[in-house]
Amino acid sequence: MREIIFPGQSVERTASREGTYMEGGKVYSKIIGLYDDSNGNIISLEGAWRPRMGEKVVGVVSEIGRKDTYKVVLSTNTEGIIISGRYERFRFKVGDVIEASIARVESESSVVLERPKPLGDGMIIEIKPTKVPRVIGKGNTMIDQIANLTKCRISVGMNGLVWLNDGDLRLAVSALRRIEREAHTSGLTEKIKKMLNGE
Repeated sequence: MREIIFPGQSVERTASREGTYMEGGKVYSKIIGLYDDSNGNIISLEGAWRPRMGEKVVGVVSEIGRKDTYKVVLSTNTEGIIISGRYERFRFKVGDVIEASIARVESESSVVLERPKPLGDGMIIEIKPTKVPRVIGKGNTMIDQIANLTKCRISVGMNGLVWLNDGDLRLAVSALRRIEREAHTSGLTEKIKKMLNGE
């Protein structure tokens, strides 16, 4: 069963130490979140994005430096850098939307990116980073369903930026916004499927 928990509230068990702290032999939540007592997972309902190594992100090239280094806007607080000489396959210009992985976290405001690739023309929307796992779904089930039923190409960054192109963009965005609003509810994948099928 899922229940909303608040900072300072004890949890019987948790699958991760993230978002929790121990005191007097008990585990307490540090965040407002959704606690699933069947598997011990805590899903944050609010909060800023904290970059982690290996995460996929979507960003916008903001500056070209010396020797083809690039600065990339990932969020209001975090900037990525692509280091020259490592990615000969692509050249970028200011304003290009890219997809990349985080190779190294320098700080919460600066990360080094690897394996960047251009996403091309399209639209970008921003969703709450805490809702990204729900947008993607287990094994990509949710995002694959949206892409298949709307015929859109979609790239979701863990930083909360979502790039979309082709297909029924209006319907895809509506689905993403609904997931963002209703991320805490059960049976959401089926609800979204019915919505996309016009049921």
